[in-house]
Amino acid sequence: MTVPYKKKLIEVALPLPEINDASAYDKMPGIGSHPKGIHHWWARLPLPTACAVLFVSVVTDLSDDPVWKDRSEQEQDAERERLFGIIRRMLGKKLHEHPEVYAEACAEMLKHCDGKLPPVLDPFSGGGSIPLEAARLGFEAHVCNALVMGWPELARLALEAAEKPKVQIQGQLL
Repeated sequence: MTVPYKKKLIEVALPLPEINDASAYDKMPGIGSHPKGIHHWWARLPLPTACAVLFVSVVTDLSDDPVWKDRSEQEQDAERERLFGIIRRMLGKKLHEHPEVYAEACAEMLKHCDGKLPPVLDPFSGGGSIPLEAARLGFEAHVCNALVMGWPELARLALEAAEKPKVQIQGQLL
């Protein structure tokens, strides 16, 4: 039996200006306590981008959600705007000080995944933005990289702060 494919929010709509602004800020030097302070990675994905992409990759778009099929376009737009509000909160500064934002996003994603988030595999983890944000959002994150440069220590420190030891790096559970 084939499960019918449902479009995800990432395929339909994104608050790109807000994601771009938060990502530009994240790349600025001297913004305080940040994973980039542990090691330098030449092409690190900004944390707000990783967080937003993970969220919108899981959340089903309203146009493909049976619950919303018969609703008006205005109702769908209002609900999509509510989802964008969650994304905008995830783009805030010093998000590590606001675990309730991650909890809200996780609760919303669980509604779209039958109560269980899929595992995240980042085969080229580089600076570790994707697995770090995945773990913060409640995903089980798996990482492997031939050129691991400080990533295990980065993950260990970040996850101790987030109190979510759910990342497996090349067979080692952190």
